[in-house]
Amino acid sequence: MRAISSSATVVVLLLALSALAQPARASLTFCNRTSYILNAATAAQGNTDVVSKGWTRLTPGGCAIAITGDLTAQAYYIYARSSLAHGGTQRSWGGKQNVCVKDDSFTISEQVNTPGCRDEGAFELPFATLNTNRMANWTMTFSETQMLATMAQARLAGIERLLNDTGYHTPIDGKPGRQQAIVLAAFERRMHLSKASGDAGLFDALETAALKNAVPEGYSVCNDTAKPVIAALGHKEKTAWQSHGWWQIAPGACSRLVTTRLATDAYYLYVQHVDGTAVVKGPEIFCTARIEFDIQDRRNCIARGLAATGFLKTAVTSLAGYVAHIAENGLVPRQAGTSK
Repeated sequence: MRAISSSATVVVLLLALSALAQPARASLTFCNRTSYILNAATAAQGNTDVVSKGWTRLTPGGCAIAITGDLTAQAYYIYARSSLAHGGTQRSWGGKQNVCVKDDSFTISEQVNTPGCRDEGAFELPFATLNTNRMANWTMTFSETQMLATMAQARLAGIERLLNDTGYHTPIDGKPGRQQAIVLAAFERRMHLSKASGDAGLFDALETAALKNAVPEGYSVCNDTAKPVIAALGHKEKTAWQSHGWWQIAPGACSRLVTTRLATDAYYLYVQHVDGTAVVKGPEIFCTARIEFDIQDRRNCIARGLAATGFLKTAVTSLAGYVAHIAENGLVPRQAGTSK
């Protein structure tokens, strides 16, 4: 299902593309010269269809293959967005070509020039056209600022940013320093990380910790249980009540249900395991359906052929972002003075 207000303007990273013909195995390779963990998606257009795939995770200072094999499609499109582990407005890079995606891993085939998405749970995001100059092999680099001139500087800045997202304090400049070394060592001790963990283990641990601490703009739900859950959200838009569902959220994952700055006093949440067992519920009745839904009004649900479901109020007054953490026994209480 598309995120609420997904068509709103998002902050766009100052990203540069660097394209190089490579002598190695033919592929489309993404490199990340930013201080953010990025998740990238691709789309390849043929004669009659567009096949989109995602997500390719890119750690700061790292590269990954997004498409393996010769690049022979008529056109390629790309989109990238920052991890929800980072606080504040989610950063994104895209263009004007609408392509269908899902929040979780996906491969979607849609007919060319067909509006909307037929695939259940898919929604559109604006992709950018990638010019490969008809080369069979291509590498492109996302970059953020001239301050991060090398991949090594991006790697260090990425560690610094994630440390800040996790609650530590260190400058984000990509330069080695005593304060950064102290807080990184403290984090590694806390997470019982050794040198054998390498960069992969370090970034995994930093992102996992930051997801529990960072508050991205909008309304996010994090599944801290051991099983997949599905979530629905209710809210008041001006004078009209609305409910939306379903978002499926894997164990340990987060999904952003509202992508823009919060502009209301409360959202109402319902979460259940895929077997139907309620995890988060409350006394506020909203209408729901078994399939994906966007429902206007919360009255007369049964008479309208819908289910009357009890949602839990989550107060978000004066907050730009809110993260609902879901534990086995329900919604984790938000600490006073935080947006989590």
